[in-house]
Amino acid sequence: GNNGAAGRGCGNSVNALGAVLWGNGFPSISNDTLILSGSGMPGTATTVLLQGTLANPPTPFGDGLRCVGGNLKRVYIRNASAGNIQYGYSVPGQLPISVQGGVAPGTWHYQIIYRNAAPFCTVSQNNATNALAVTWVP
Repeated sequence: GNNGAAGRGCGNSVNALGAVLWGNGFPSISNDTLILSGSGMPGTATTVLLQGTLANPPTPFGDGLRCVGGNLKRVYIRNASAGNIQYGYSVPGQLPISVQGGVAPGTWHYQIIYRNAAPFCTVSQNNATNALAVTWVP
């Protein structure tokens, strides 16, 4: 019963439209310029960029839905700034996503899981963005 806006995750305590994940750059293993960005999360929420080998049917997860499955890996754990986060090659102190995630050519799936400590839809203290499929080339 917790619906966010189309193309976003479920609503949260600061954004009834839900948080959103998107990508910019080129997902190439030999020249990775991909940056994954998220917004619409609570201020300094702890975030986890989750990488999976499969798209999952939406599965209840806290106040949201987990849509990434298969072999899962936590690629990055960071705190948001003003509800926003970036992961990738141009972020100081971060390796390219292809390196950090150990990807091979093909389609991989990403989603941000984040802490939402304020009561919202359930007593749970976590939520998720939409999922994003990324096709990596050599």
